[in-house]
Amino acid sequence: MWILDQFFISADQMAPFLVGSYNTGLVILSLLVAIFSSGMALQTAHIARMADLRRHRQIAICTGAIALGGGIWTMHFIGMLAFELCTSVHYDPAITMLSVLPSVGASWVALQILSQARVQRSHLIMGGVLVGLGIGAMHYSGMAAMRMAPMLRYEPVTFFLSIVLAVVLATVALWIRFRLHRTRLTLLQRVVISGIVLGLAISGMHYTGMAAARFIGQTTPPDDMIIFNSTFASMVLSTFTITVTVLVTAANGLLRYRQLFLKMEESESHNRAIVDTAIDGIITINSHGTILDFNHSAERLFGWKAGEVLGRNVNMLMPEPDRSRHDSYLSNYLRTNDPKIIGVGRV
Repeated sequence: MWILDQFFISADQMAPFLVGSYNTGLVILSLLVAIFSSGMALQTAHIARMADLRRHRQIAICTGAIALGGGIWTMHFIGMLAFELCTSVHYDPAITMLSVLPSVGASWVALQILSQARVQRSHLIMGGVLVGLGIGAMHYSGMAAMRMAPMLRYEPVTFFLSIVLAVVLATVALWIRFRLHRTRLTLLQRVVISGIVLGLAISGMHYTGMAAARFIGQTTPPDDMIIFNSTFASMVLSTFTITVTVLVTAANGLLRYRQLFLKMEESESHNRAIVDTAIDGIITINSHGTILDFNHSAERLFGWKAGEVLGRNVNMLMPEPDRSRHDSYLSNYLRTNDPKIIGVGRV
């Protein structure tokens, strides 16, 4: 009971409490940070889903969780800076920094789910619950870092409503992300829609939680020794968070590109090995008739070395009159897609 009295507002504390106001510009900024971080994290989850190696998948999930968790924490902190209370407010540095851990954990759970090709409904609901609780834990631990003269208590109904809202919206965001795969929307459109929903889940929990807060007691004049521009601090913090988020997404994208490039090189080496060891002579040309590949069997059949014919027109290997007619045959094929050479169909 003592813990509840220290956390929730009681009947004997229903006296008038301090009412704060919000800086509209900073509130909008906090929403944009939450939506942007969510969208970039969903893109990272897509990269993780496409990864062939488990190591690359986990790297994408972990770095994406750090970026999204930092984005959630930044949204929360900007939202706190947007709240103007007529009293001096300070924040405990240790608790403020540690409050990022629940958001990172919630982000890791969300990306683990979103990186799966298929997810059962029970797992989706469980993931939504864990993500919502993680966002709630981050918010209320961050609120616990406030140091001020008035007491901080919470109105119980609104408090629990904020947790329910976070869980429900997080579950809906995860569900929508999977449902959109069945539509004809592009990847960018799916990421934007899902990012907006998840960003609103994060922001909705924060501002509902703020509505549950009750500041009871006397005010103290602002500390003149500390000049703190909340707008400037919010811009710096949001810029840093967006930069880190973009770098994380870009790094994972480059990792995915490198993986695809290595896979393509492996496939090309495999195909070249097949061509080089084939019994039949194989010659590859481009649309202009220029020889691109000339395998060992072709060297034995024609008596030319590959280095002697690569880059030259394939008609050099033909006798007249086919040598003079070859380019017209090739032009006719490119124009009509009719594979007839010297009057005989070829496949």
